[in-house]
Amino acid sequence: MLRFAIIGTGNISRRFLDAVADTEGCEAVALMSRSLSHGGAFAKEYGIPLVYETVEELCTAPGIDAVYIAS
Repeated sequence: MLRFAIIGTGNISRRFLDAVADTEGCEAVALMSRSLSHGGAFAKEYGIPLVYETVEELCTAPGIDAVYIAS
């Protein structure tokens, strides 16, 4: 299983997450947004369990194999 994190919550992130959902062996597990409230709502919409407010937090989080930068 390839576990992705996403930086950004725009339309490109939505398209990427749709592709991840359609790809066997891939899962979105984390999201980084400068706003925890906005990021939390976005993550909830896509079933992403972890939300971070800084790149530093995201980069030190365990269980992430790759980061998609859509910002």
